[in-house]
Amino acid sequence: MYKTVFNTCLLLSTGLIIAVMFLTGCLKEEEHRFPLVSGSGHTETPEIRGFHDDFNRSPGHGIGAWETVSGTWDITFSFDPNRIPYQYALKGKPGNTEAVIMVKELPWPGWKMECAFSPFEDSISGVVIKGEREHEKGIYISVSVKDSMSHIKVEGAGIHVQADVSGLILPGQWHSLVIERWAWFIRVSVDGKTVITGFNAPVRNERPGFFVRAGETEFDDVKITEIPWIADDNSARSIPWSVEEQSRWCRTEKKGRSRALTGESGSISIGSEKKTAEVFIEQHQDSPSECSLRYPFLIPVGKKGGIRVFKTGSEGKSGRLSLHADKGRTDIKRIAIRYAVPVKDDFEIGPYTFSTNRVPDPSDYLDFTPDEIREMQNSGEWDKLKRRQKMKHLVGKHETGSLWVKKSGHWRVSNGTCTGTGPDAVLIHSHEIISEFTMRMDIKLPSSSKAYVSFYAGTGSGEKVYISGKAVQSSSSETEISLPDDGKKHRVVIKAGHTWYTVYLDGAWVFRKQYTQRSGGRIIISAERGTVSFDDILFSIPRRTEYGSIYSFDRRETDWRREGDTWVDHGGIACILASSWISLIAPKSEGMLWNKHSYSPDLAVAFSIEENSEWFGWQRNPSHVHYPFDNIRTALSQDTSYSNGYILEVNSKNRSATVLYRKGKEVARVSQKHGFPIRYRGGHAPYSPRKNRIMWIKKSGKHTVVINGKKVLEYTDPDPLAVKRVGIGGYNTRVNFTHIEIKKLSDS
Repeated sequence: MYKTVFNTCLLLSTGLIIAVMFLTGCLKEEEHRFPLVSGSGHTETPEIRGFHDDFNRSPGHGIGAWETVSGTWDITFSFDPNRIPYQYALKGKPGNTEAVIMVKELPWPGWKMECAFSPFEDSISGVVIKGEREHEKGIYISVSVKDSMSHIKVEGAGIHVQADVSGLILPGQWHSLVIERWAWFIRVSVDGKTVITGFNAPVRNERPGFFVRAGETEFDDVKITEIPWIADDNSARSIPWSVEEQSRWCRTEKKGRSRALTGESGSISIGSEKKTAEVFIEQHQDSPSECSLRYPFLIPVGKKGGIRVFKTGSEGKSGRLSLHADKGRTDIKRIAIRYAVPVKDDFEIGPYTFSTNRVPDPSDYLDFTPDEIREMQNSGEWDKLKRRQKMKHLVGKHETGSLWVKKSGHWRVSNGTCTGTGPDAVLIHSHEIISEFTMRMDIKLPSSSKAYVSFYAGTGSGEKVYISGKAVQSSSSETEISLPDDGKKHRVVIKAGHTWYTVYLDGAWVFRKQYTQRSGGRIIISAERGTVSFDDILFSIPRRTEYGSIYSFDRRETDWRREGDTWVDHGGIACILASSWISLIAPKSEGMLWNKHSYSPDLAVAFSIEENSEWFGWQRNPSHVHYPFDNIRTALSQDTSYSNGYILEVNSKNRSATVLYRKGKEVARVSQKHGFPIRYRGGHAPYSPRKNRIMWIKKSGKHTVVINGKKVLEYTDPDPLAVKRVGIGGYNTRVNFTHIEIKKLSDS
């Protein structure tokens, strides 16, 4: 009996073992493994294609590189010289069907589109994305605005995602819209805020365009940049990984469950070193563990289920991206890697080549077609509408009409150079710069001569870089560079950062110097001794950095929310020049620009104001009028209201005072009598000077106001208010604003 039971148990055990072995064998047979073999690891980055259109042309020149599919598309434009260059935007209106316009460029496999858009009330509009094949369904990114409510929706090609953006997108305001499309990824951002992210978009070549389904919308400053990327998905896309020695990685296939990569130990990497900007990785839902990624400055920025997203930023260092199975077996469904594309978004002033001392105003518009000229001639307003080229001095005695202003010594422009003869010949640039910047210039001087460049010079002397010939013995404690005594021009570059600057000579690094942070903005070049020639001067200012922003209004500045009376982008024309600015026209009311970003409580705000004018005609008397820029207002507040912060008013109290308010209560005042940097005198040009620079510095409780380089007001608040929002505007006034700079003075 016991023998029978034993035999029975043995038989059952044997059967169970055989069954387990059979099942295990089936599983092993079902999961097919293909060990990874080191590839070259080399992945080519294609030539980066791009597209840009700011619509800076009259309608007679056509839509350009756009294909009108349906509806009506026009470039907004006015012949009226009082709105130069107010025009330049693409407006769409639907007809019997929605209005659609597409970029004519060849489709991109991956791309980033940036544009400015301004939706009207009761409008539905946005971006349409089409594949290169007719049967492929389009993707619509639509913005609807109705009754102060706004929604954004991404739908089509298997995607349906939406978000409430009420308060973020407003009718009649300019907004920044950014769309990123690469691999399975789609990301939509408005005014720098990501509002929608999708992970299952189709992988295909595409081209974007615009659509308007209801109402009207304007689009401007369109920029498309190709995104280079690679992917591994166990299907049509694979990456030639390099496999480290002793590592166990393979590709696996299993019925009903595909995996791109399986790692059990060790690492794999991309062989070539490139700047990686973003990594999208999705683990299989049954993966026992997550793999780890290694790359310089790789930071996790999002996670949804098994999907992880990492970023490094376009300025990250080159390196080898590697995957590590250091927590046991890891199953990766798909991975995509976006390479960095160099991004440069600078506002440039110059270059000044000094080939002549009179230069044309680059902001005016003169390129009309013959048909447009005939239209103006037949309009009955030809005397008002006809244009003439405006010129201004490159080097002169007056700040209003000169780009470089003579302060002392002898200066001449000839033979393509600006030459100063000392002692102490000083030339001041008309644009102050308080932001980070790079200054490039060519300098030639004899061995006995000496020059200097001063920057961030406010009420003090600023930073100085001395340039001398070899024979000059410096008695200055300031840092100095020496030029070869060869009679040739040499390239000097000064790169000014937040608290340091670096100097280069002929492309080679010379020195780097730390400095105490300054808020002044004057830039001076000087022939301190002997004769010095300057040429090819160029200023490059990043429009936005970690520590501040500059707004030149040479394009749609979408960081500002417009409130109150009439704001005219790029508006107005003066008898001196048509500049890039934004105009407030509020003769009997008020208006305010509120910056959409938050800043530290210690900051400097600087901006230029200029006359707003009205042109009547060449034969009219008067031909034009300049309006006084009264009651100029600047706000530093906790939010977008006057009651929670400080208000500074210049040309206030019937043009008699500059006044500082704290929570609506006056706390400091200075009289605008004789000696004040701005003087009201009435007549044709009501204020002198006609162009002014106002700067307000708040550091802890101390407030300092500087106008045209002169300190005019100081106040210390014993109980400082926390502020983070910046506003600029005025009331009962007409004025042009430009060159607005905001600079953080602390890291808080």
